[in-house]
Parts: sequence; C-alpha cells; structure tokens
Amino acid sequence: MKPKIAVILAGGKGTRMNSDVPKCLQTLAGIPLILHVKNTMLEAGIKKFVVVVSPENRKLISKIVEDENTKIIVQDSPIGTGNALLITEYFFENQDIGLVVVGADAFGFTVDNIKNLIENHDNNNYQASLISFWSHSIKGYSTVVIQNQQLHSIWEEADREDDLPAVLGGYVNAGIYCFNSKILF
Repeated sequence: MKPKIAVILAGGKGTRMNSDVPKCLQTLAGIPLILHVKNTMLEAGIKKFVVVVSPENRKLISKIVEDENTKIIVQDSPIGTGNALLITEYFFENQDIGLVVVGADAFGFTVDNIKNLIENHDNNNYQASLISFWSHSIKGYSTVVIQNQQLHSIWEEADREDDLPAVLGGYVNAGIYCFNSKILF
C-alpha cells in the first residue's frame, strides 16, 4: 500500500527556541519550516495532507498551508506526538491507507529519503517504518535500537539508562514514519 496522506504534526510551541514564533514557522532560506516539509512531501508524490495544530496557532498555520488538499485538525491539549497522531483517528478510521507522519519542524531530509521510505515500506509489506540516521552523539535524540536488521525499540532521551553515555554514537530517530492506518486506528 503506497502512502497517500502525510500527517504533519505542527502543535509545538518552540519554547526551547526562546521565540514567540512556533517552531514550524521558523524560517530556513526565508521559507517557514512547515512549507519545506509540505513541499518535500509534494515532490515525493504525496498530494493530501492532514496538519495537526495547537489552538493558538491554528489561524496562522492555516493561512500558510491550508488548501483543498490540506485538512487542519486542532489538538486542544498539545500533550505530545502520540496524542497528536491519535486525534486524527476520526479522519482515518475505517480506512486502509498509508500515512507518512512527520514533524512540521523537520528539516534535512530529502525527496529521495521519503521516496525510499515509502518504497521500502511497500515492497516489504511493513506495517510501520521509520527513518533513522547515525549520529556520533545521541545527546538530544531518541535512540533507535536495531537487531537483526529490524527495529527493536526506541528510547527517548529521558528514558535511557543513566549508564548509557550521551557521547556514545548510535542510530537516532529522525521523526519521520510510515504507517498503515489499520494498525493505528
């Protein structure tokens, strides 16, 4: 099943950035990050979008990304990525479609990264896939544990054991996923 819809998670406030501007609206080369994400998805062949936003940022983000192929969903209580995806359930329930899920502030990934994720997901009939990358330091990242060429687990930085040094290199989660909707909802 080839993913047809991108779910862009845009509920973050950007608190750690010491800015009143939401993370996804910070600019790179004069373009808001959320538009970089959406444009990359469009170039990868995804034409429909669901964007999850906070109530405070709905109007501003809607002005930038909303069109006939983009549905905005408000996350009333922004309590994390899992919850943001969960509130899209009413939109996808009883459908068997592919979803690419990505943070609106993601950057550094390419059209080929997304195409390869989708192709690998489809060709291997996976139910869930993600993009990870090797980092010389895992500080600030979720760690991806791979065993026998399969995803074994993901450890959030706050949940890692104290004896795992942050300077240790490893695979980290890029925050870009591919799911078959039936396993989520």
